[in-house]
Amino acid sequence: MTVDGQDTWRIVEQVNTPMGSQVDTLEANRQSLLPVRRVASGAGTVQLHYTDEAITGEMNAMGQNIPVNVSLEAPIFGGGSGVEMAIAGLPLTEGYSTTFRTFNIMTQKVRPFSLTATGTETVECAAGTFDTFVIELKPLDDDEAGTATMHVLQEAPHIVVRSTTRLPAMMGGGTSTTELASMKGSS
Repeated sequence: MTVDGQDTWRIVEQVNTPMGSQVDTLEANRQSLLPVRRVASGAGTVQLHYTDEAITGEMNAMGQNIPVNVSLEAPIFGGGSGVEMAIAGLPLTEGYSTTFRTFNIMTQKVRPFSLTATGTETVECAAGTFDTFVIELKPLDDDEAGTATMHVLQEAPHIVVRSTTRLPAMMGGGTSTTELASMKGSS
């Protein structure tokens, strides 16, 4: 697929919550995995366009239209599925570590994170039993929201099997856990 003149991957997530269903679509450059466009709809809508220099677009929720115009000093990964896509392409081994930046839609801020593969663990979920790396994500700013433990397949591509993430105060605090429900191969 081509978006804004770039060859892209498209990730579509559907999330069902007590507040309703939401569909979040991220399109990212196939080579760099950097975001190109993000569209989300459900209780509100989000439309974002990413360039090397800025993130622009708008959010609409409860009758309010909030413009987005954030300058970038360096490349970022798209949030949520964009981070998972980047992790899938990393050369993970036990002890591997790196840093990355992502964009928080709600606060309209770029956030730096550290990523460390702290060990291995066998994880069982609805999709099966998997040998995984334990990945720790830690924000490098003063906000603990976004701190996460991910279990990702040891074999590439490093698909996230289970993830537990600390939620921000504006979402009630606490944690959110997701698990892989199924996997389909392609021929």
